[in-house]
Amino acid sequence: TLYDQALYRIARTGRVLRYRVAVAPSLHTVRLKFTELWLAAPGQRPMDIAINGRVWWAGWDPAAAAGQTGMAAELRAEPVSPNGTGQIEVELRATGEHEAILQGLEIE
Repeated sequence: TLYDQALYRIARTGRVLRYRVAVAPSLHTVRLKFTELWLAAPGQRPMDIAINGRVWWAGWDPAAAAGQTGMAAELRAEPVSPNGTGQIEVELRATGEHEAILQGLEIE
């Protein structure tokens, strides 16, 4: 969306990206925001994305999901409960040549 444009100009990258967020003991929605601004074609940045140890998306690529590079893609997982330590843990693991990428993480 228009108000998110600045969000997509920067990204965190790495072979493995991990986030641990303390949350209230209820059901939550996890949103992950992506865009491919650096690689030339879709399919070059596959990654596995796990939440609380369960892989929700395997071999997922942001440009392939958006249909082209330079376009935003968002994933939504729901309902997500906190784990035994009261956290939601998100892990992105690169499965190809290029590092995993993430522009935004939102938990409601």
